Amino acid sequence: MYDNRVEVRDGTSGQRLPGPPPLRCSATITGTSGCWAIAAFRRDGRVLAYSNMLQAPLRRAWMWDLDSRRVSATSPPLRLGGGGLAFAGPGLLVTTSTGDVLRAQMTTVWDPAKGRIAATVPVIGGRLAVDPTERLLVSSKGHVADLTPTGVPVRRAGGIGVANALAFSPDGRYLAVGKGSGQTALWDGKAQRYLGTLTSTASAAEVSALAFSPDARVLAVGMTNGAIQLWDTDTRQPIGAPVMTPGSMVLAMTLRDNALYVSAGRIPYQRFDLTPAAAAATICRRAGQGLTPENWATYFPGYPFQSTCGDNATPPGIARRTLR
Repeated sequence: MYDNRVEVRDGTSGQRLPGPPPLRCSATITGTSGCWAIAAFRRDGRVLAYSNMLQAPLRRAWMWDLDSRRVSATSPPLRLGGGGLAFAGPGLLVTTSTGDVLRAQMTTVWDPAKGRIAATVPVIGGRLAVDPTERLLVSSKGHVADLTPTGVPVRRAGGIGVANALAFSPDGRYLAVGKGSGQTALWDGKAQRYLGTLTSTASAAEVSALAFSPDARVLAVGMTNGAIQLWDTDTRQPIGAPVMTPGSMVLAMTLRDNALYVSAGRIPYQRFDLTPAAAAATICRRAGQGLTPENWATYFPGYPFQSTCGDNATPPGIARRTLR
């Protein structure tokens, strides 16, 4: 969200697309002027749901249709608070609070086709993530719930721990849970089996965004200080050094076609080329020259000498990871 508006951009070119009208930010729950926008795309990417968390005394959620370029639905008045939006089944899940002293959170199920609130489920609150089958819901409060065909959550016993960021892999095989400690817990896609923790030694910042590659073999972990670490989900090992963005906190990411697309706090759109050729060009630019025959013999003994700068060659032994 930039300048009191939700900004929509093409995920590949970065071109700004027609987006929702500016949010009204005249009154907030703190008595000051400002907005705190939350947004979520429908799974097909053609509808965007958004809301202003600070709108008081009640707030609404809206749906922006990217094809018709208009607001296609407006929710009934909702309680303030919460921080989650997620599409599930025919409806939209919105986390709200009771508004009392304890500020107990709940999830409201809005059915836009019927123009009504279909259900209200207590306890489940925070940011939300729904798996690709739309049968499972997890929240940043650590809750896990099964979803009925109408999108109503039925909470399970147990949980996944408190999280800053959540992401299911596109194939539903993994669930990533980003922590305030900077670590990321990896679970199976049913949130039943803990697989391990990814710990980066390069950054002490908190996790702020997560994204899987289409084949789920690579996980990008974005941090509040702008660093992004890529991880191999099979080996649970980091891939290279962190990518540093100049836009402060990482807000959202996409991994595809050997590129990392990033939205950060001060820069709405950035693209990072992850191909081996791009990595080799960066190394050559920083080093100022390639390996000499003597260097080559030291680092790659037994291999015929190859030029390492100027022809985008990749020395033997350097892995090639393709994001499909």
